[in-house]
Amino acid sequence: MDDLRDIIPGCDARCRVLTRTCYRGKWPGFRTVPGSPVPHRTPVMGLFNVGDASCPRGFAGSMGAATSALLVRDDLRQSA
Repeated sequence: MDDLRDIIPGCDARCRVLTRTCYRGKWPGFRTVPGSPVPHRTPVMGLFNVGDASCPRGFAGSMGAATSALLVRDDLRQSA
């Protein structure tokens, strides 16, 4: 949550996290499905997909998750 606050200005006032997960022990596999990208934008205003399952082509894992977060950040900055 601290990272979100650092990256997205006004995060607490403008965003609501629907789910978060903490993994302990064995780390889960990638959620990225080659050839089946999930867009970071959704039809619901203010609701975005973020994570390795919604990363652009050419990315996977943590780099994909970070890239999808940057795309959402850019959208939020343009709408402010």
